Amino acid sequence: MSHVSAERHAGQDLIKWIALVTMVLDHMRLAWPATSDFFVLGRLSFPFFCLALAINVSRNQPGELFTRSNGRYLALLVLFAALSEVPYRMVGTSGTFNVLVTLALGLLVAWGVQHQTFESLVLAVGAIAAAYLLSEPLMYGFYGVLVPAALVLAIRRPELFALLPVVLCVAINTRTGLFERAA
Repeated sequence: MSHVSAERHAGQDLIKWIALVTMVLDHMRLAWPATSDFFVLGRLSFPFFCLALAINVSRNQPGELFTRSNGRYLALLVLFAALSEVPYRMVGTSGTFNVLVTLALGLLVAWGVQHQTFESLVLAVGAIAAAYLLSEPLMYGFYGVLVPAALVLAIRRPELFALLPVVLCVAINTRTGLFERAA
């Protein structure tokens, strides 16, 4: 079982930048409807953000759940999810929560996969239950919450789990009507 080292990596920074750029491409359609075809490229942002999250989770040794860094990571994710919900609602989009809610629940599930302690599994089961109950208003739905955990599994054991995140990403994008829009 390999773990990513705790030092900063240019590759991880590149993933974050690609996620940001594709997110901007996705959001451009809200300001300039003529750019609505960028929506398809914009759908790449979620898997890239999930990958960055999974890399961060994988950097911790299994069992090291309650660290200052993890607490800060979750707190900031929840804070920005709450703060961004108001402007997100003002734009009047699809009636879903903003993507940070899905990522916060996904973080809890990924922690369950990484740490496999009683506490992390309780958090993961709670997040899975919330995702199931809130699947409709969650951006990317129930399966979107599972993507970060699937990526943690793929990082740990690519020979077994490399295709799992791909299958989940296909599932979440069929939910959003991406394939119909691209046709």
